[in-house]
Amino acid sequence: MTHDPLDKKISVGVELTEAGLNANARSRAAAALDRLVGNLVDFVNLPVEASNVRSRTKIEAERQLMDAMRKHAIGRMKTDAEFADRAVSSYLRSIGIRQENKDGVARHAIEDLRRDPSASGKASDLDPLFVDKLERHAEEASTEALREKWGRVLAAEVREPGSFAPKVLRVVDELDGQTARVFEEVCNFRLNDVIPRTLSGVLEFEKITRLVEAGLLLDPGEGGQLQYFVESTHTSNPDDKIWMLGTGEVAIGIRDISSLSRQPLMSTEPIGLYEGQPVIPVYILTQAGHAVSRILPKRDEEVLEAYAQKLEQSYGDVLRLKRVEGGYSAR
Repeated sequence: MTHDPLDKKISVGVELTEAGLNANARSRAAAALDRLVGNLVDFVNLPVEASNVRSRTKIEAERQLMDAMRKHAIGRMKTDAEFADRAVSSYLRSIGIRQENKDGVARHAIEDLRRDPSASGKASDLDPLFVDKLERHAEEASTEALREKWGRVLAAEVREPGSFAPKVLRVVDELDGQTARVFEEVCNFRLNDVIPRTLSGVLEFEKITRLVEAGLLLDPGEGGQLQYFVESTHTSNPDDKIWMLGTGEVAIGIRDISSLSRQPLMSTEPIGLYEGQPVIPVYILTQAGHAVSRILPKRDEEVLEAYAQKLEQSYGDVLRLKRVEGGYSAR
């Protein structure tokens, strides 16, 4: 039985159409994956059999061209035909390895998109500079861990174009294994771009240093950092004023802040007052750190609920809210 080089591409195209993405995100994914695995757009948009005929013709033409290149090289190097043969074979083998790496990145990107099909609905294409750089990283992704990493980056960029600027890609590329593990551990407690201290505890100096030097975390310094609650009336009752903290689709809220006291910025208490507003002592991710955190599994609602339970222990009644047209209401 002969191996059909199109089998993998066809399956990639089918999975993409079934991933559950909105139309704009699906278009972005198709464009990027077409760049990695080749001719994917044909497989997504055209009848399979007709597309297969064209692609098999192209593959056969490329094979004949490679054979011609090999014969030409040997002809030009008659004094050392064996060396010419090895050189051409090595070149062709390197092409195959790079393509195998890119295929692996594409596969992981699709798996990530299937796990989380949520995506921005804006009709925007992926930045060509991002696609160029991603392709180079994908070609060099020689291990499964690297393929998974760059696949997640591609999936995150498909969901929210513009997240991975060149600076962020450099941060991802330079991230060593130990720092990556620390970052993933810390991001288990992430709310948007902050890490509440009441959930993470006080981070060890070594961990803070690693994350700051990697460009993922703002240096908390000696004073610490805060996340403010926002005063809002966007509930089902406009007269019901609350202080709210949200992650997008869901939020929590409190009403009375008269019982709150000022807390040190380095505290691990779940809430305190600063300049008359309720606040949480936190660690803050850099812009690059926030972007990189998007390649990790989403836990926003789970983390917000964990924080709400902590808050209830020290404060009392906490409102659970959900986004509706015009603001938030009880959920």
